[in-house]
Amino acid sequence: MILLCIAIFYLWPGGIFYEKWVNPDTFSSQDAWLNALLTTHTTQRVLILFVIPIYLVICTKPTLDKLNKSERTNLTPITRLERTFGLTLFAIGFTCLAFACFILYDHVIAAWFNNLYYEEAIRYLEAHGNLYPKISDRTALYPISTNILGVAFMMIILFLPLYFLSLVFFRKNSFILFLGLLVLIIITLVFFLRWLLVQETSSISIPIKGFFPLTLNILLVVGYWYLAMATFYHKLKEKEI
Repeated sequence: MILLCIAIFYLWPGGIFYEKWVNPDTFSSQDAWLNALLTTHTTQRVLILFVIPIYLVICTKPTLDKLNKSERTNLTPITRLERTFGLTLFAIGFTCLAFACFILYDHVIAAWFNNLYYEEAIRYLEAHGNLYPKISDRTALYPISTNILGVAFMMIILFLPLYFLSLVFFRKNSFILFLGLLVLIIITLVFFLRWLLVQETSSISIPIKGFFPLTLNILLVVGYWYLAMATFYHKLKEKEI
């Protein structure tokens, strides 16, 4: 599915690759094509990673729904700790596998484009007076940066405890309530970060980079994960009762 989404991204009607391969007359010359290639950012392909949480929901929601509705599921000879650990391990393992597939495809396609167009792009830049040609890493000639992938991975991992908890915490309209809770958390974080930036520019200086802020962020994330998964664990206990 990830490979199919990447193909759709590059062959979407109106894009430069669609025009290059389907309507080659669109670019009157090779220079016109190289200019379009070098000025088009393709980092939007990171949005393909939204397929991963969709698949996680498809794979785990039936099991979580049974925990809400089926006495037999709750009374199976599986401990709450095993059930919690199993669901978490499956979700994290699936996320890592999907990211590995995306990274593999992304690097292979970027290497293919490099082999086809990199030298021509360099000659094009030099011919137009650029003595030190440098191609942006946001073009199709480069894979998605590690920083962007890391942020996307962390967002999906942070999404998991709230998702698990929402489906066993709310009896009705759980997904709608979960989305509302997620939006509320995002709004709160946005206002908190804005407040930090204001404090940084005022007379009170709060560092937002360095060892202490990084340690604080890690502790907050670990604390959030622990509290959310512990609440999920105890909600499973209530379901058994």
